[in-house]
Amino acid sequence: MKHERVEVAHVNLDQLSHSILKHLQDRGMEARLEEDRPNYKLVRGFQRGVVRTAIGAVRDVEVDLTGSEERLDVTLRTGAWGRDVAIPALEGFILLGGIGAAGGAGLGILMAHEFERHFWVWLEEEVRSLTAGLGKVGERYSPPMVPERALPRTPT
Repeated sequence: MKHERVEVAHVNLDQLSHSILKHLQDRGMEARLEEDRPNYKLVRGFQRGVVRTAIGAVRDVEVDLTGSEERLDVTLRTGAWGRDVAIPALEGFILLGGIGAAGGAGLGILMAHEFERHFWVWLEEEVRSLTAGLGKVGERYSPPMVPERALPRTPT
């Protein structure tokens, strides 16, 4: 699972979560608001099918929104396509040998990268639209998968 995060400022949490939900649905995903609490929203989307699995395009997406209008963290997690790269690679190998395996895996990785890139571009445009240009989107970063408090401490 890959995840990236940005900090967003001056945007309404409810409006943004509903925009993300609609965006995933417009991209052909089954999407729903899984958690809806004050200062926290979780939007999940997925797109499945035999053909999509065969070409490595199964998409499992989670978008966490945490914070308030002043400062909001948006985390995008994309999961299944990383795992499912093995399926098209294996099918490609069976059908076409080593070149087919590389092509099948490469297609799955390319589709994942394209989806993530498109999401972040869309998010910046959506924040500008929702806030009449007043909202801000920070730089993307990949936080550690293990919380710092769980890492062993080094003596100082």
